[in-house]
Amino acid sequence: MGKARRMQPEKQGKGRGNRESKNLSTERAGQFALFSKLLTLGYNFSVPEIDWGVDVIVFDSNMEEYRKIQVKSTRSSRESKSRRGHGHYKKYTISVQANRIDNASHSNVFYVIVLLSSTDESVFLVFTAGQLKHAIKQVKKSPTGINGIGPRYSINIYKYLESPFKVMIEDQVEVTDRRDAFDVLGLNRG
Repeated sequence: MGKARRMQPEKQGKGRGNRESKNLSTERAGQFALFSKLLTLGYNFSVPEIDWGVDVIVFDSNMEEYRKIQVKSTRSSRESKSRRGHGHYKKYTISVQANRIDNASHSNVFYVIVLLSSTDESVFLVFTAGQLKHAIKQVKKSPTGINGIGPRYSINIYKYLESPFKVMIEDQVEVTDRRDAFDVLGLNRG
């Protein structure tokens, strides 16, 4: 009889598996942060079992009207000093499917970008699909990457840390007014 071998756990390097796991945990952390925010604001919601481009369905207080939300979650990089003189900032990056943004005028999906941070409060940027399309198209004329699903826009978001609070896309388009703009959903709260 041969000698029994003890199974060793598979070593995980800095390859694709770790990155995918980190992305999934960031995505879920952002979704749970949004769930908490929605509940504290008095909204009811449901989470689809299968992701068909909608992560959350938010209902009005009578459960008669609803809005579909796509959540984009991201963690910050380390704090940096701005080249443009705006002060210290945290940089975040999101990726959005081009076909969803390019067809935004026909979409009834809202986008919530969750800027996660381990050192301060999460920030929620709330957009209609058309508003996000407009902001992206001001800085990106065409998609910047491709994945298994198709062309994507990769977007950098800068959260400036000095007062007054400011958030910009690609350090060019200010979107500070989208912070906690849940009223854009147009739903009555419970």
